[in-house]
Order: sequence, then structure tokens, then C-alpha cells
Amino acid sequence: SEYRVWYEQDQFLLAWLQSTISGEILPCIVDCRSSWQLWDHILSHFQSLTCTKIRQVRDELQNLSLDNRSISDYLLCVQTLVNVLTSIGEPVSNFEHVNLILDGLPDVYALSILLITNRFDPFFVDEVETLLLAREVRIECSRKPNSKFRFHYSFPRLF
Repeated sequence: SEYRVWYEQDQFLLAWLQSTISGEILPCIVDCRSSWQLWDHILSHFQSLTCTKIRQVRDELQNLSLDNRSISDYLLCVQTLVNVLTSIGEPVSNFEHVNLILDGLPDVYALSILLITNRFDPFFVDEVETLLLAREVRIECSRKPNSKFRFHYSFPRLF
């Protein structure tokens, strides 16, 4: 008799849960015979969606590059994708975050990348962002004719 009481309560709970589920998930749970089975199906479904989203966002991060954006827009894109990963339970370490930023930069940032990657103590993301924003300013200034910031390197004569 205890089993029958439990079974009736479980069937009420199952019916209530099924009545609250949206139409797109309903086909995944229509064959469930207990509330536990329904919950397990929903959990599996959303874990699968989360894994897919993690892969998608990681692919976006791997393929993200500066292109025609400003460095601040690029950094915002990287930060947004990192925040998405963190929000779905896949946090990104400082080291990985810095490497993701550097991987999308063009050759004009090579010296900055060299400085950042060869430092004994690792840079934090905000330090990297500051360096890259300063580098962008110098790059833009050097492109303007008659700029005060135009860099001319000359080597001393040895003879």
C-alpha cells in the first residue's frame, strides 16, 4: 500500500511536470513513466545543449581576430565570449584568456605579443588590455603623416 501511495504521488508529480514543460522539450520526455525518469531526460537534454554551446563559443574564440575592429572592440568580443563560458560553468583561466587575446592579433602587434609572452611573471588580462590599447594608439599615430609619435630607429655607426 505504501508503494501505491508513492506511485500515485509520483504520477501526479509527473503529470504536473509534463504540463509545465515547453513544446520544444516535450518530445524528449513524452515516453517517461516516472518523475525521476522525466528529470533525468531533461538533465541529459540540457547537458547536451550546454556541451554544444561550450564547443560553439570555444570555436568562436579560436577563430576570433582583430580584423577591422578597434582593439577595444576586439577585447570586448573576447571578454563577452569568456563571460558566456563562465556563465555556463566553463570558466577560463587568466592564462588562457591572455592567450586567446594574443592569438587573434595581427603581425603589427608582434612586439607586444613577444613582451607579454616572454615575461617571467604572467600578465593579468587587464594589464594586457592596457598594453594593447597603448600599442594601438602608437600604431595609429605612426600611420599619420608628420606625426610626433612616428618612430624612426637608427643604429649608431660603429666605424
